Amino acid sequence: MPMNRPVSIVPVKNTAQAADWVKQIAEIERLVQLQDAWDEQSVTKLLHQDINHGWVVITEEKLEDNGSSKQTSPQATPQTVTVAYCLVSTVFETAEILRIGTHPDFQRRGYAQSLIEQLIAQMPDKGLDSILLEVRADNEGAIRLYQKMGFEVIHTRKGYYTSSKPSGETERCDALIMQYTRA
Repeated sequence: MPMNRPVSIVPVKNTAQAADWVKQIAEIERLVQLQDAWDEQSVTKLLHQDINHGWVVITEEKLEDNGSSKQTSPQATPQTVTVAYCLVSTVFETAEILRIGTHPDFQRRGYAQSLIEQLIAQMPDKGLDSILLEVRADNEGAIRLYQKMGFEVIHTRKGYYTSSKPSGETERCDALIMQYTRA
Protein backbone atom coordinates (compact mmCIF):
# COMPACT_ATOMS: atom_id res chain seq x y z
CA MET A 1 0.00 0.00 0.00
CA PRO A 2 1.55 3.34 -0.94
CA MET A 3 2.07 6.17 1.51
CA ASN A 4 -1.06 8.30 1.54
CA ARG A 5 -0.35 10.82 4.29
CA PRO A 6 2.29 13.54 4.57
CA VAL A 7 5.55 12.04 5.77
CA SER A 8 9.00 13.27 6.69
CA ILE A 9 12.29 11.45 7.06
CA VAL A 10 14.13 13.06 9.93
CA PRO A 11 17.64 12.39 11.28
CA VAL A 12 17.73 11.40 14.93
CA LYS A 13 20.17 13.80 16.57
CA ASN A 14 20.83 14.88 20.12
CA THR A 15 17.81 17.16 20.39
CA ALA A 16 14.85 17.37 22.71
CA GLN A 17 12.83 15.32 20.21
CA ALA A 18 15.47 12.59 20.02
CA ALA A 19 14.38 11.08 23.35
CA ASP A 20 10.81 10.71 22.06
CA TRP A 21 12.02 9.20 18.79
CA VAL A 22 14.26 6.73 20.63
CA LYS A 23 11.31 5.70 22.79
CA GLN A 24 9.19 5.13 19.67
CA ILE A 25 12.03 3.23 17.94
CA ALA A 26 12.28 0.94 20.98
CA GLU A 27 8.51 0.37 20.88
CA ILE A 28 8.61 -0.58 17.19
CA GLU A 29 11.60 -2.83 17.94
CA ARG A 30 9.52 -4.61 20.59
CA LEU A 31 6.77 -5.22 18.03
CA VAL A 32 8.87 -6.34 15.06
CA GLN A 33 12.05 -7.86 16.54
CA LEU A 34 10.37 -10.51 18.63
CA GLN A 35 13.50 -12.42 19.65
CA ASP A 36 16.00 -9.64 20.30
CA ALA A 37 14.44 -6.19 20.42
CA TRP A 38 16.69 -3.32 21.40
CA ASP A 39 15.45 -1.19 24.29
CA GLU A 40 15.67 2.60 24.71
CA GLN A 41 19.00 2.38 26.51
CA SER A 42 20.56 0.29 23.72
CA VAL A 43 19.34 2.64 20.98
CA THR A 44 20.47 5.72 22.92
CA LYS A 45 23.91 4.22 23.54
CA LEU A 46 24.25 3.33 19.85
CA LEU A 47 23.29 6.81 18.67
CA HIS A 48 25.81 8.48 21.00
CA GLN A 49 28.66 6.90 19.02
CA ASP A 50 29.90 9.13 16.20
CA ILE A 51 29.91 6.35 13.58
CA ASN A 52 26.22 5.59 14.08
CA HIS A 53 23.24 7.44 12.67
CA GLY A 54 19.50 7.07 12.74
CA TRP A 55 16.50 8.27 10.79
CA VAL A 56 12.82 8.07 11.55
CA VAL A 57 9.79 8.35 9.31
CA ILE A 58 7.12 10.50 10.90
CA THR A 59 3.61 10.84 9.55
CA GLU A 60 0.36 12.57 10.36
CA GLU A 61 -1.36 9.43 11.48
CA LYS A 62 -1.66 8.27 15.01
CA LEU A 63 -1.98 5.03 16.86
CA GLU A 64 -5.09 4.17 18.80
CA ASP A 65 -4.67 2.96 22.37
CA ASN A 66 -4.92 -0.59 21.05
CA GLY A 67 -1.96 0.04 18.71
CA SER A 68 -3.87 0.17 15.43
CA SER A 69 -3.41 3.11 13.08
CA LYS A 70 -6.01 5.78 12.58
CA GLN A 71 -5.96 8.56 10.02
CA THR A 72 -6.32 11.99 11.57
CA SER A 73 -9.58 13.63 10.61
CA PRO A 74 -9.47 16.84 8.55
CA GLN A 75 -10.83 18.76 11.55
CA ALA A 76 -8.32 17.34 14.01
CA THR A 77 -5.00 18.96 14.76
CA PRO A 78 -2.44 16.82 12.95
CA GLN A 79 -0.31 14.73 15.26
CA THR A 80 2.85 13.01 14.17
CA VAL A 81 3.94 9.52 15.00
CA THR A 82 7.10 7.60 14.21
CA VAL A 83 6.15 4.74 11.90
CA ALA A 84 9.57 3.49 10.78
CA TYR A 85 13.25 3.83 11.59
CA CYS A 86 16.68 2.95 10.27
CA LEU A 87 19.86 2.68 12.37
CA VAL A 88 23.13 2.74 10.44
CA SER A 89 26.81 2.44 11.25
CA THR A 90 29.43 3.87 8.90
CA VAL A 91 33.06 2.78 8.82
CA PHE A 92 35.25 4.28 6.13
CA GLU A 93 33.42 3.84 2.81
CA THR A 94 30.88 1.26 4.01
CA ALA A 95 27.55 1.77 5.75
CA GLU A 96 25.84 -1.09 7.54
CA ILE A 97 22.14 -1.06 8.22
CA LEU A 98 22.07 -2.32 11.79
CA ARG A 99 18.31 -2.17 12.20
CA ILE A 100 15.39 -1.15 10.06
CA GLY A 101 11.79 -1.56 11.07
CA THR A 102 8.27 -0.40 10.40
CA HIS A 103 5.40 -0.46 12.88
CA PRO A 104 3.18 -3.44 11.95
CA ASP A 105 0.19 -1.17 11.26
CA PHE A 106 2.22 0.77 8.69
CA GLN A 107 4.05 -2.02 6.89
CA ARG A 108 3.89 -2.46 3.11
CA ARG A 109 3.43 1.29 2.54
CA GLY A 110 6.93 2.05 1.27
CA TYR A 111 8.40 3.52 4.46
CA ALA A 112 11.38 1.13 4.70
CA GLN A 113 12.07 1.63 1.01
CA SER A 114 12.06 5.41 1.51
CA LEU A 115 14.58 5.10 4.33
CA ILE A 116 16.91 2.99 2.20
CA GLU A 117 16.49 5.37 -0.76
CA GLN A 118 17.47 8.22 1.57
CA LEU A 119 20.63 6.35 2.58
CA ILE A 120 21.49 5.50 -1.04
CA ALA A 121 20.99 9.14 -2.07
CA GLN A 122 23.46 10.26 0.61
CA MET A 123 26.19 7.83 -0.45
CA PRO A 124 28.18 10.25 -2.67
CA ASP A 125 28.11 13.06 -0.08
CA LYS A 126 29.19 10.70 2.70
CA GLY A 127 31.91 9.05 0.59
CA LEU A 128 30.20 5.66 0.77
CA ASP A 129 30.82 2.94 -1.79
CA SER A 130 28.57 0.22 -0.36
CA ILE A 131 25.81 -0.61 2.09
CA LEU A 132 25.65 -3.91 3.95
CA LEU A 133 22.75 -5.47 5.82
CA GLU A 134 21.83 -8.79 7.34
CA VAL A 135 18.41 -10.40 7.01
CA ARG A 136 16.84 -13.66 8.12
CA ALA A 137 16.62 -16.07 5.19
CA ASP A 138 12.93 -16.65 5.98
CA ASN A 139 12.05 -12.93 5.75
CA GLU A 140 10.93 -13.15 2.13
CA GLY A 141 9.25 -9.75 1.99
CA ALA A 142 12.37 -7.93 3.16
CA ILE A 143 14.60 -9.93 0.82
CA ARG A 144 12.38 -9.04 -2.15
CA LEU A 145 12.52 -5.35 -1.19
CA TYR A 146 16.30 -5.37 -0.85
CA GLN A 147 16.76 -7.20 -4.16
CA LYS A 148 14.41 -4.77 -5.89
CA MET A 149 16.61 -1.94 -4.60
CA GLY A 150 19.79 -3.52 -5.96
CA PHE A 151 21.11 -5.46 -2.98
CA GLU A 152 22.73 -8.83 -3.68
CA VAL A 153 23.43 -11.75 -1.36
CA ILE A 154 27.18 -11.93 -0.77
CA HIS A 155 27.31 -14.45 2.09
CA THR A 156 25.16 -16.87 4.07
CA ARG A 157 25.66 -17.51 7.79
CA LYS A 158 24.28 -21.00 8.26
CA GLY A 159 21.97 -21.44 11.26
CA TYR A 160 22.85 -17.99 12.60
CA TYR A 161 19.45 -17.13 14.10
CA THR A 162 17.69 -19.22 16.69
CA SER A 163 14.10 -19.04 17.83
CA SER A 164 11.91 -21.16 20.05
CA LYS A 165 8.95 -23.08 18.75
CA PRO A 166 5.79 -23.30 20.90
CA SER A 167 6.84 -26.88 21.69
CA GLY A 168 10.02 -25.54 23.28
CA GLU A 169 12.27 -26.85 20.53
CA THR A 170 14.90 -24.54 19.09
CA GLU A 171 14.70 -23.66 15.42
CA ARG A 172 17.63 -22.30 13.42
CA CYS A 173 17.53 -19.97 10.43
CA ASP A 174 20.27 -18.74 8.11
CA ALA A 175 21.31 -15.10 7.94
CA LEU A 176 21.87 -13.57 4.52
CA ILE A 177 24.45 -10.81 4.18
CA MET A 178 23.40 -8.48 1.38
CA GLN A 179 25.29 -5.62 -0.24
CA TYR A 180 24.39 -2.62 -2.33
CA THR A 181 27.28 -1.19 -4.33
CA ARG A 182 27.20 2.33 -5.69
CA ALA A 183 27.66 2.40 -9.44
